[in-house]
Amino acid sequence: MAKYFKIQSRLNGMCLDVPGGSQDPGTRVCLWSENDGDNQLWYEDKFRHTIRSKCNGFALDFDGERLTVNPSDSDNPLQGWCIDGDKIVTFIDPGRCIDVADCCTDEGAQLTIWDFNGGDNQLFDFPSNGDDWFFIKSRLSGLVLDIDGGNTDPGAKVIQWDQKDNPGSRDNQLWRYDWETNCIRTKMNDFCLDIDGDDIILNPFDGSPSQIWVPSDDRITNLETGKDLDLADCCRDAGGKICCWDYNGGDNQKWDFEFVDE
Repeated sequence: MAKYFKIQSRLNGMCLDVPGGSQDPGTRVCLWSENDGDNQLWYEDKFRHTIRSKCNGFALDFDGERLTVNPSDSDNPLQGWCIDGDKIVTFIDPGRCIDVADCCTDEGAQLTIWDFNGGDNQLFDFPSNGDDWFFIKSRLSGLVLDIDGGNTDPGAKVIQWDQKDNPGSRDNQLWRYDWETNCIRTKMNDFCLDIDGDDIILNPFDGSPSQIWVPSDDRITNLETGKDLDLADCCRDAGGKICCWDYNGGDNQKWDFEFVDE
C-alpha cells in the first residue's frame, strides 16, 4: 500500500520506465519520455525497502550491470533501496545510488549503480499522481471500508459499503497510512483503525500495538495479533462486518488501495 509516483531524471526529464509494460522477470528498465502508463508509476514498499512497479508489482533489482525488475524477494539485498531526498541509494550501501549510465540523454537510456557524486545523472524528482488519501476496497465484494453511519465517537464500527463518488460526502471512506506511527487514519476525524476482540473499530491514536498495521501487497496485518484484516463470513453485502482473522489467502482478506485526488 503506497502512493504511486514517477521517477523523473534531472538529467533529461525522462521517467523510469518498464519497456512495453513487460511482465517478464529480468526486464531491464530504462528512461523514456513521460506518459500516463502504469509502466512509469512506482511505489515504495517501506517495510521491504523495495521500489515496485505498478504495471507488474515487480521490484527494482540489479543484474550486476543494469537496473531490472523482478518479483519481490525479501532475501535479495540487491532489491533494497531508500529514497533519500533527490537520490535513490542502495539499502546495503547508502554511498551508492541509481545512476543514468554514461550520462545518456536519449530515450532508452539504461540505469546502473554508482558511487554518489552529485551529478544530475544521479538526481531524480518524484512527482505524485495524487494525494495520500485512498479507498480500501475488498477483492471479494468490491465494496470499501466505511465508518458505520459516519459515527465520530471512539469505538465506532468499521463496515463495508458502496463506494461514494461525491468528494463532499466520502470522508468516512477515505484513509491514509501514517508512516510515523504505522497506523491507518480516517479522513473523517483522524482516528485510527483499532481492534475490539475480533471486530475492527476506530479510536484516537494512543500508540497501542492493536493500532499498528503492516500492509504488504494486498494484505493488511495487525502487529499485536498477527491476524489480517478480513471480511467477516465472506459477506458481499453492504453493511458487512470487518474483523481480524488468521490469514488464509482468501479474497475476503485481500484489499486494493485506490488513491484519489482530494
